[in-house]
Amino acid sequence: MRTGKDRVEVSDVGRPVTVGGVQVSPGDLLLGDADGVVAVPHAVEDAVLQVCTTIAEREEAILEAVLAGEPLAKAREQQGYHQLQRHP
Repeated sequence: MRTGKDRVEVSDVGRPVTVGGVQVSPGDLLLGDADGVVAVPHAVEDAVLQVCTTIAEREEAILEAVLAGEPLAKAREQQGYHQLQRHP
C-alpha cells in the first residue's frame, strides 16, 4: 500500500461516498473480514442485526444437535436452516 501523503486532498467529510458501486452514508454499519465488506444502511441496521442474531442462534442449535448425534441434514431441517435468509 502506498501512502497518500502530499498526493491527496480532503474534499468533504461526513458525506455519502460510493465504493464499488455501493453508496455508503454517514452512520451506515460497515463490517469486513477476509472475504469482503458489507455495508448495512443505518435505516435497516436493527432488522439486519435481528436476522443475523437469529441465524447465529439457529446455527448454534444445529451444532449442538450434531454433537449430540443428530444427522446434519435432520438438524438443519428442524431449525429451518434453508429458510433463514428468505424474506417472510
